[in-house]
Amino acid sequence: MKQRLFPSLFKTLLPLLIVAALMTSCKTNRPKKWYEFWLKEAKPSTVYSPPEIVLPPPPDIEPFGLGDTTPLGENMLDDTGSLREVRPVATEASVVSELQTVHFAYDSYSLSPESQRLLEQNAQWVQEHPGLTVQIEGHCDERGSIEYNLNLGQKRASAVREYLVRMGVDPNRLTTISYGEERMLDSSGTDEAHAQNRRAQFLIY
Repeated sequence: MKQRLFPSLFKTLLPLLIVAALMTSCKTNRPKKWYEFWLKEAKPSTVYSPPEIVLPPPPDIEPFGLGDTTPLGENMLDDTGSLREVRPVATEASVVSELQTVHFAYDSYSLSPESQRLLEQNAQWVQEHPGLTVQIEGHCDERGSIEYNLNLGQKRASAVREYLVRMGVDPNRLTTISYGEERMLDSSGTDEAHAQNRRAQFLIY
């Protein structure tokens, strides 16, 4: 009886065991979804890396402002008192001259007798040195607004130029520029300092 029961039971359970084994194998070895494969099994070589870009070194450019000869102040005035475009001017005299500085009274561009005498000597020196150009610079003390002092400095430079022309100097050799209060010789604020700053001086080039 037992010998017959065992083969019969084995034949009955065998298909069930095979099905169970197949289900376990499929569950264990199920295919992975596409994104799981990419995240877990993608090799680093498949990731795109842009090529390194090496920029050339910048050219040697002189910083702006070095060697700039533009005068201080952008609201310079011409001989008529109108604003004009600032042009580069010589910052240092290329010729040592004997031209003497003339001074003015407070809030004035009139030439005193002493200033006229000095300008007559200056006119003679300029005529004895043909080929040179003379720049006449008008200056003020710090009292008054910037615009007012620029205008006053231009009037002082123009008054000197007109006097030199009357003394026989070629007007084409004379230029004027106003620095107003921007280039004071003495900023201490005393009466003596103000008197030194109210001037017209000369640059030869």
